[in-house]
Amino acid sequence: MPTDVIGILDTAVKIGLGAIISGLSTYRVASLNHSKEAIKELRQRKLNIIEASVVNVDEYFKALSKLISAADGIQRMRSEADEHKLDLNDKDDNARWNFLYDVDQKFVEARDHKAYAVSKLRLIGATATSEILNQLVELEQEVRLKLIFDKHIPRQEDLQRWRDKLSSVKSEFFTEICKQYIS
Repeated sequence: MPTDVIGILDTAVKIGLGAIISGLSTYRVASLNHSKEAIKELRQRKLNIIEASVVNVDEYFKALSKLISAADGIQRMRSEADEHKLDLNDKDDNARWNFLYDVDQKFVEARDHKAYAVSKLRLIGATATSEILNQLVELEQEVRLKLIFDKHIPRQEDLQRWRDKLSSVKSEFFTEICKQYIS
């Protein structure tokens, strides 16, 4: 009889230990899988934010480029290449101003896209990328001050300087965002 009790207790202990080991192993595997899934989900969210930010920033880049191009087109229509102030009493200048104003309104709307992108990039810790876009604030102010508020159409040299600055910042932005995307 004592041998049977010991055998039963031995079997119960073995089954219990097996269950404990099995339970702990299952818990550990499930925990690792959950952790990997969470990391994968966070990575996918980061990629989605980066992709949405690129779309929004691209809208902003296009709108600023169109504003500069509109000024360039108006400048090229004129016979003289010097900077000049639009005369809203002149029929042609008034039409040019209305066109320029419409393009500017689209640019103003596109600035919201940039602000959205910057906040999302900061959310994922891409502050260096978002700071690159802040380099355009000064250019924005200069372009709008001259074109919209002062109603001046600049010389080709100024227009080229604006295009170069925009191109430089675009290149820097996309280089940095690529680093974020692959990291």
